[in-house]
Amino acid sequence: KYGPDGVAHARVQFAEGATVVGRVLGLGYGEEDEASPRHGVVVGGVGQGATIDEFGRFRVEKLPPGRTRLRLLGDGLPATTRYVDLEPGETAELVFDFRKEALATVKGVIRRQGKPFEDGTVVLRTGAQFDSETYSLCHGDPSEDRALPPGHFEFERVPPGMVRLGVGTSSGLEQLRGELPPFTVGPGETREITWDLDAFAEDTRVRLAITGGQRRLMYGLSDLTQWIIVFEGSGPAPPPDEAAAEAILTGDALLLTHGRVFRLHPGDYTVWIALSDEPGHSAAETLAEGELVTKQFTVPDDEDELELEIDVSDAVSLLR
Repeated sequence: KYGPDGVAHARVQFAEGATVVGRVLGLGYGEEDEASPRHGVVVGGVGQGATIDEFGRFRVEKLPPGRTRLRLLGDGLPATTRYVDLEPGETAELVFDFRKEALATVKGVIRRQGKPFEDGTVVLRTGAQFDSETYSLCHGDPSEDRALPPGHFEFERVPPGMVRLGVGTSSGLEQLRGELPPFTVGPGETREITWDLDAFAEDTRVRLAITGGQRRLMYGLSDLTQWIIVFEGSGPAPPPDEAAAEAILTGDALLLTHGRVFRLHPGDYTVWIALSDEPGHSAAETLAEGELVTKQFTVPDDEDELELEIDVSDAVSLLR
């Protein structure tokens, strides 16, 4: 549009920002306005965040309308993700409830050849899209001055909802030995699991060799978010949106990992490598909004190890 001075003027309209107000309960934040020495923040995006005060209260402003991810980070606070659907100008409420009666406990023992498996690390994934990770050593965490019996693991303060468990060696989860199907825990529930790794003993060790362009990518794809999802058989059709991706991950996915080495029974499989140029994207977000590379392969019953090479250069070029 041209003004009286003959100069073009542009009018840019921005959607009215939304606000989330809330509180953190438990973990030292009192229900009766007891002050806590903990320090934490609630982050909604670049330049969008708020400090949690000593009573657990926070207020995050100027959030974009639509589905917004909010992350809780801080000293002694479990990294936790919540999703809120916001309308322009709306003020929504959000509570991170870590009181004991509101959370679950997942614990158990891992055995191999009839003995406790001590050289292990267990990863627990929670959140609507399994994007919050917590780790437990099978012999306790020395940094927390908490020793567990050999082969045991324990997760406290687990948010109610869907949970996935994976186990690898203490040297790194890329040496993934197994993953349990997703299960659900409720408020105040204690779920005990006995996990026998002998079921994986005869499996073939599958090693992914991911290549991109002229460079062999073994340990990461630079600044890209990446997820490796494995399905039995031909696998489902690529999801058209985030909701469909979430349904797949909570149902059909056999394996969900960032690692490069895992074990599979003989049979036919499909692997998806999902890539996104948005740092920190969840698995469902990456599947729905990123680039997807798929490959079908067969695990024979007479090989101890299988190397699977996948070229992701075309997908990477579309993101950059």
